[in-house]
Amino acid sequence: MILYLAGSPSLKHMEREANRARANNFLFTFAHSGARQCAKHFCVQPQRRIFIDSGAFTVWTKGKKVNLDQYIAFCKEIKSMAKCQLVFAALDVIPGRKNGATPTDGEIKKAFDEGWDNYQTMKQEGISPCLMTFHQFDRRRWLTQIADDSDYFAVAPRKSGVKESEKATFLGNVFNYIQGNEGPPNKKVHGLGISSLEWMKQFPFFSIDNSGWLQSVRSHSRAHISRAGTVYKRRSYWEKRALADGIPAEGLADLRKMLGYRPKEEKADPEGHSGEYFLMYLAMESAVEMECRITDSWRQRGVDWGDHPSHDRLPFLCNSLPRKASVEA
Repeated sequence: MILYLAGSPSLKHMEREANRARANNFLFTFAHSGARQCAKHFCVQPQRRIFIDSGAFTVWTKGKKVNLDQYIAFCKEIKSMAKCQLVFAALDVIPGRKNGATPTDGEIKKAFDEGWDNYQTMKQEGISPCLMTFHQFDRRRWLTQIADDSDYFAVAPRKSGVKESEKATFLGNVFNYIQGNEGPPNKKVHGLGISSLEWMKQFPFFSIDNSGWLQSVRSHSRAHISRAGTVYKRRSYWEKRALADGIPAEGLADLRKMLGYRPKEEKADPEGHSGEYFLMYLAMESAVEMECRITDSWRQRGVDWGDHPSHDRLPFLCNSLPRKASVEA
């Protein structure tokens, strides 16, 4: 499974921490100028994998639409520059308006047809691989239409307004369709915004993306891999645990330094050994480790896409996993 880190904080610090963490897979959206800059910067580095997203949902929440011609021009620019592997999301069309009435069947059908036309246009313009997206509550026959046309497509669970169990059922139906009753999937599926460890373990995604790692910067929290996946804990959490374990209060300053937290009164560490960018590095490293463990787990179950790079990047981790490795370890 390829895990693309979605988001684009400071380019300088992002590159430094990514190199330290051996993180090479990134998703950048056309909707943000900073992300476009990051895409141009990273795509010339051969070790990377870059996923270019149209940003249709982000723009839709603002009551606007992405211009197809401009998006295609940007994708072509990236293709002309790139020395790494690329993936492009087709420009999908989202029905209705944010906080508006529930879209009608006619509006949903029109949105799919327009998105399908965008997808076909992008392929004709040489944008490849180009992924059409199958959304939760789309018609089942549209999944057939997408899967018949492509060996690699995206799925998008509804972001809000539905239960997690309903999202899981949606994903289960997609994979049951492309897998049949048994055997590995015969199509590659990208999960948009997938962060659930349970879903990574349950469904054989070829790739996913999420922006969870950015919580380390947003909330100044430290990534920690648990049985539930990667969780993010703030300094106060570790201090309470330390006190509960009998560490005297005067030792908390050393604890903060050991964990990489930088007190507000101290200046930023230019070497990145503490503070928000050090915590970003730890979050990236946790994501790479999770990617590697999930890949190893699926390989042991007979799903091996062959070209996945995580074992090459982290041989000291992946080769040390027990043969019955579990991502819960």
